[in-house]
Parts: sequence; structure tokens; C-alpha cells
Amino acid sequence: MSYESESFKEHHLTRLPVLKELLEIGWERGQIICPSPDTDDVEWHVPKSPSEATNREARRKFKGYPVDIALFDDVEYVGDYEHVVALIECKEPKKTEGISQLKIYLGLEPHSRMGVWTNGSEFVRVYKLPVAGSFKVVEGLGLPKPDENMILAGNNRLTYSDLHVPTTKELKAAFGALLGVVTSRDTRSTRREDQLSQMSNMLLLKLDSDHEGEWNKNEPLSFQLCDQPSETTRYINKAFLSYKTEHPALFANDEPDSILLDVDTIQEVVLRLQSMNIGQMAPTALSMAFQVFRDATLKLGDGQYYIW
Repeated sequence: MSYESESFKEHHLTRLPVLKELLEIGWERGQIICPSPDTDDVEWHVPKSPSEATNREARRKFKGYPVDIALFDDVEYVGDYEHVVALIECKEPKKTEGISQLKIYLGLEPHSRMGVWTNGSEFVRVYKLPVAGSFKVVEGLGLPKPDENMILAGNNRLTYSDLHVPTTKELKAAFGALLGVVTSRDTRSTRREDQLSQMSNMLLLKLDSDHEGEWNKNEPLSFQLCDQPSETTRYINKAFLSYKTEHPALFANDEPDSILLDVDTIQEVVLRLQSMNIGQMAPTALSMAFQVFRDATLKLGDGQYYIW
């Protein structure tokens, strides 16, 4: 490939070893956007502002910050901003400035969970935490593996005062994204009606957590992340069994005592919903969730789903 300039060439060559290592630890080349001699990749761009992000969502031209390497959760969704999981910067500025730069990028790339700064020998991870504007910086862990948990809970447990009432657009976007997670990646629930049932159970737990939090505003909420997906799942299943015991009329006699979604799906659902005060818009939330997931059961012959 030809280089735009000598500085670009030098920059380009610093990221090739990182790309090689990503492939060696299990990432597929199709999950990665990284300019290299054997591809036509161009740098991924993070919108420079919320208004530029709106332009991107509308598929219009937008101004953005170039990123050395972008990682996506699946080959099928490479290039889709809703499936970016990590951003990697391999060049100058120096470490402190690079970390600050990644925090800016992560704040502007809503679905990305972490960033990595490296100069080839040092590696610094910047995790985006659930509370807006909060990050956790960890040095020395190297590059993330594709099956590694990138979702951390944060240093402080969420209380009712931390919640915000989402807009209808925000809530619908969250449900639409969760639909994609459940239907394409969950390993336990594969039938559409089962997925709808399990997501309904998760929504019931979220609403119950919001209502309980309203009465005890300084107590940690039950519906929130732990650092490890297995721990989040353990707490969610404990809450579900308690809720099911207290409200038997809401469930069929053969309803299982746990949520039948895998640990990574449960972690993702909790991540996307935990900071929202859905209890304050319960009728809207319930009807919207039902519409999004019910519409997904109307599968077309070509395997596509309409979500409106």
C-alpha cells in the first residue's frame, strides 16, 4: 500500500505488531479495523461531538477523531458503531496524554467498553465504567482477548440517586441493542419466544429494583453489575428466585428458578439498563420492550427482523 506521508508510514508500522498480537490471542481479522498492507481498511473515526454522532447515526458525513485500531464483537458487525467493544491507540502522545485522549474517545463512542494505549512495550487499559464520565485505568494487563470480560462495575455501588430517567429514544435504542445481543450471541436461549420470556423476566427485576430503591434511596440497588459476569448472574438469579416466590401468580408453574440467559448476556443487559430509572416510566418501558421483542419474532423469509 502507498503511504500518505513519512509520518503516517512510521505511525502505521507501529501498529502492525499490535495487530499481529491481536490475531495471535484469538481475534479474527474480520473483527478488526486497522489499516495494513493486506487490506483496504481505513482508520475508524470517533465522532468529535454529539452532533457529529447524530450525523453518523443518520449515515451522513461526520467529523471524527481517527483511531489506530477498533475491535468489534463479531465479524458480522464490523464497521457498525453499535458493536465497537474496544479502541486501541499505538502512537504518541505520551502515556498520560494518551490515557486522557482515550477517555475522550470512549466518552464519544457510546458502545465501546474499553481503550488500550500502547507504545509497543507498555500497555495501559482504560475501562469505561457505568457512571457517566467515570473510568478505571489499569496498567500491565496487555491486550484483551476476544472472550475476556470488558465490563467492570466501578468503584461505587449504584443507588437510586444515581439513576436517570431515559428519553423514549434512549430507551428504544437500548432495547434494540439488547435484542441484537440476545438473538445473535446468547448461547442458552435460542427460541424467540424463550428470549422474549427471559428478557421480560429481566425487565421485571429491573422495575422491582427501581421501586425498592425509591423507598431506600441510599441503599445499593439490587439490579447492578459486579466485575465478573458470573457474580452478576449469581445476584440476578438470587433476586429472580426471590421475586418469583413473592409473586407466584405472574409465572407459570413450570417457570425455572433462574434466568435462562448466559452470563455474558446477563452482564450486557444489566450494563445497558442499570443506570436508567425505568420505574419512573414503567408503562412506556413495558410497552416498548414488548413491541421491540415481539416484532423480532416476526421473522422474514430472508432472516431479517424489523424493529420499529
